[in-house]
Amino acid sequence: MSKHWREPLDPKRHVDHHFAGGPRPREAETGEAYAYFVEVCRFTFELASIEQIEACVAFFERRIQPSSSLVRDFQGSSKLPVCQLEKGHYQRWHERFPARILKGSKRDRIVRALQRALIAFRNAT
Repeated sequence: MSKHWREPLDPKRHVDHHFAGGPRPREAETGEAYAYFVEVCRFTFELASIEQIEACVAFFERRIQPSSSLVRDFQGSSKLPVCQLEKGHYQRWHERFPARILKGSKRDRIVRALQRALIAFRNAT
């Protein structure tokens, strides 16, 4: 069983995990700003926007993930190796998930939970 909820943004508590190089604190935004959470398979996703939820759904819907050792340019051709630590390159957001998250039926449960949360969050705004 999954849960999803949103909380008003608190820059002291909520971080943006999709930032390249690791999580960074979120800055206060004008208007209504929220941190979105989806808890499924004993893992809690903390997301900064509905667009990030959409990116997670797209990532987990793919059964076979592309190689993470190459950076792709906008046309889809492979160019540079990703992990060049001396040049300031870091893991991308989806490479920091625990390995167990991508296994078998857990991936399917995560997709369903993220899709339900996406529909609920879109209807709430």
